[in-house]
Amino acid sequence: MLQNNNGKVINHLAVSSLKSNKMRNFFIVFTVVLSVSLLAVMSFFYSAWRESDKKAVAKVQHVIYEGVNKEQFESLKKDKRIEYAAIYKPGQSFEMEGHMIRPVYFDGNSKKIETIKLSYGKLPEKENEIVVDKSYMREIKRKAKIGETISFTFLDGTTEKFVISGYTDSGANLGAYPVLFSKEYAEKGEQFKNVPYGALVRINGAEKMSKDQFIEVIHSIGQDYGIERKYINENNSFANMLSMNFQEGMVIIGIGIGILLVSILVIYSIFYISVVSRIRQFGQFRTLGMTGRQIRKMVNREGLILCAVGIPIGLVIGGIIAYFLKPEGWNWINSAFIAVIVAAADIITLLFSIHKPAKLASTVSPLEASKFSFYSGGKKETSKLHRRITPMNLALMNSVRNRKKTFLTMLSLGIGGVLFLMAATFIVSINKGEYSRQTAFYFGEYLIEFSYNKVETSEHGYSDIQINNPLNEKLKEKIKAVPGVKGIKSFKQVNIQYEYNNEKAGDYLTPFTRDKTSLLKKLLSEGDFDYDKMIKNNEILVIANDNVKELYGWKFKAGDKIKIHYYNGKPMEKELKIAACIDDYVSYKDLEGPWGYFLIPDEALNHLMNNMNLTTGFIVSASDFKKEGEQIEKNLNKVVDENPLLSMDTLRERMEQDENSFSIMYGVILGLAAFIVCFSFINLINTLIMNILTRRQELAMMQSIGMSSRQLAVMLQSEGIILAVGNIFITLVLGTSLGYLLIQAMRDIGTEYFHYHVPVWYLLGYALIILLLPMVISGVQIHFFKKDSLIDRLREQE
Repeated sequence: MLQNNNGKVINHLAVSSLKSNKMRNFFIVFTVVLSVSLLAVMSFFYSAWRESDKKAVAKVQHVIYEGVNKEQFESLKKDKRIEYAAIYKPGQSFEMEGHMIRPVYFDGNSKKIETIKLSYGKLPEKENEIVVDKSYMREIKRKAKIGETISFTFLDGTTEKFVISGYTDSGANLGAYPVLFSKEYAEKGEQFKNVPYGALVRINGAEKMSKDQFIEVIHSIGQDYGIERKYINENNSFANMLSMNFQEGMVIIGIGIGILLVSILVIYSIFYISVVSRIRQFGQFRTLGMTGRQIRKMVNREGLILCAVGIPIGLVIGGIIAYFLKPEGWNWINSAFIAVIVAAADIITLLFSIHKPAKLASTVSPLEASKFSFYSGGKKETSKLHRRITPMNLALMNSVRNRKKTFLTMLSLGIGGVLFLMAATFIVSINKGEYSRQTAFYFGEYLIEFSYNKVETSEHGYSDIQINNPLNEKLKEKIKAVPGVKGIKSFKQVNIQYEYNNEKAGDYLTPFTRDKTSLLKKLLSEGDFDYDKMIKNNEILVIANDNVKELYGWKFKAGDKIKIHYYNGKPMEKELKIAACIDDYVSYKDLEGPWGYFLIPDEALNHLMNNMNLTTGFIVSASDFKKEGEQIEKNLNKVVDENPLLSMDTLRERMEQDENSFSIMYGVILGLAAFIVCFSFINLINTLIMNILTRRQELAMMQSIGMSSRQLAVMLQSEGIILAVGNIFITLVLGTSLGYLLIQAMRDIGTEYFHYHVPVWYLLGYALIILLLPMVISGVQIHFFKKDSLIDRLREQE
């Protein structure tokens, strides 16, 4: 052997070994394929997703500069920092037959910025031509034909008729439907001619900038041309592309490491059983002069050959799945790079997995090998001299004869089970109803508020309607009379215009009551307040100050004064002092309603507004939403339709919109969990089969002294069930504990719609499969046993 140490002998022996153990090869190759395909799917899909985002922003604006005139636009086009600029006009949104319409004009598509993607037809040219989305036509039950006429009633009450020249196709019903108007209408039409232009801009070399550099450049350009910061709207999708999300990357890496760890346990277990069952063979090789290093090399070579078979198959499977999941983001260069990394990771994993079994094979001397029993390494002496010999007792003795093998099998099975149970816990612990109730629907199922069109066309917003507020006690009584209505909660707000730090903008004053004082004090980031002193000294609180910083580049400061303009029947103005500030948002649940940046004591707001009815919305709760919700909605619609100043949104509509997101998420999580559980099943199946194959002579001997085929089957099935029960125990203890910690962690970061639930049905299904596998596999193996005579099996060499 030493003289023939040229690699060819080692390769020949490795190949011969592989040919003689096809069962082991299948399980190892299958494990490698599963590991590689799962890693490949995740990596390819993530890469395709990022690439798809890049492609999506490749022909869109990097930033929008609002409120520019034509002179500013021409100057922007000439700026060397700007790659391309296109002009557009946003019209005033309005509501039409219960659907929100967003009018807009773009100056057409270009190679640099794709403003609209036509499904068919042409862009509008004449003053009365428009492009609409096909989904809008479906909603209003009209056919999507070129030349169809459609009428819109705008916020000023005028109705105009248009001809449809083309259609876009979003593929889904939208919350708001864009309608594209022509250049001629944008310049001459009543709804556009007085609207300022906006500039859609792409920045030169933006792709090579960091996110901070990009933000600095677009703000610098805006400052140079007199565009206020609040009118600079960066494309968040593009900005986020400039800095890969660290958390996303860590999640992918963490899942990948978890998959590799499970792979290590499975492959190690398979090779350990394989090596131990061939110890005598390795002893014979040592007798012939083979060194320990050569034996180690041979075992490693076997693993690499199996890798060479499994890795390409896994990459192909992973690539196909990822491609069909995200075909628009597929990139061959990225995919080739990822394939190399995945292949290298799996090769390292396999070599690490078989390192110890290979070392075990190389360190056994020829003398030890000749005396080696499959269980000698884990045999445990016992003082119990008399045992009741039953199939179950024999199964228990076999399990403790090699504790290491039993422990490794249970551990690898348990890891898969734990991960599966955590995924199942995540799914069953999401309360979809609470997710959809994160806004005003926390308090009820039907939101009755002022019509969007009426608020937008009122000079003073809410305040004009609040003078003769239709959300009054009379309406409350009508709503309460609807069968199934349980209660009504009111929300209050006041439209204001404020002046601060040379900025003039619109917002809201939102009242809060004395009982909210302690909650708000806990959230303060600057200053302090006393409820009674706020009333006496005309003070307010500022919330979401971090959002103000992002929008304007500055924050409100405690102690400063702010001038507000409001309307309580006549135009008023007042100077208020900022008592304290809160950087974060405050939830609807905590404040019991919507809010703007400014909070004021309820009594102080009533005084400012001369005790007007400041209600802006009723949230109506049903006594039995699941059973009576549809009928209640119909009855409430009749009440709301009596007053053109009102409109209604429902929890049902919100939940329908959210359901699609949940379906996609559930599919991804369960698919990943199923892949991981496959590792457990492979290991269990391999262990059971190898356990029987390596003990054929021992089992034949038991039969020769009187064990029946039925008793043999019960013993083998019991051995498998012991492994299964151990796995179920690990899964139940660790899986439920880690699942509980996962849900608590989700709640700690603010996702309060998570409530821990034990995934009973998922657990029962998993346990049933794990318990059935040993029975099925043992039954199949015994069937094959019967094909060989007892004498032939007794003569077999281990």
